[in-house]
Amino acid sequence: MLSEFRLKKVKKVFNFYDANGNGSLDLGDIDEICNHFAKQFGWNKGGEKDSHFRTTFSLHWNKLIRNADGNNDGIVSEEEFVSHYTQALQDDVSYYQF
Repeated sequence: MLSEFRLKKVKKVFNFYDANGNGSLDLGDIDEICNHFAKQFGWNKGGEKDSHFRTTFSLHWNKLIRNADGNNDGIVSEEEFVSHYTQALQDDVSYYQF
């Protein structure tokens, strides 16, 4: 069980990843996040830095979906996300396995 403080932090991370604000994490969020970073850092879309970031972030994203998507629908709900991080943050061994 997460403390109230950690639960708030996990939900804040979920809200960051839910870039399109639809209440779940899906492929549309990847583009929104990558576009946001490209704009913030002044990267040309499709340029070297943008492409590297998109590739790296997509790898992270795919791992998140694979581990947190409890019903395998390709979408991570807030409940699935919190459940995933509750397991991941329960102890050091669990944290490093995720």
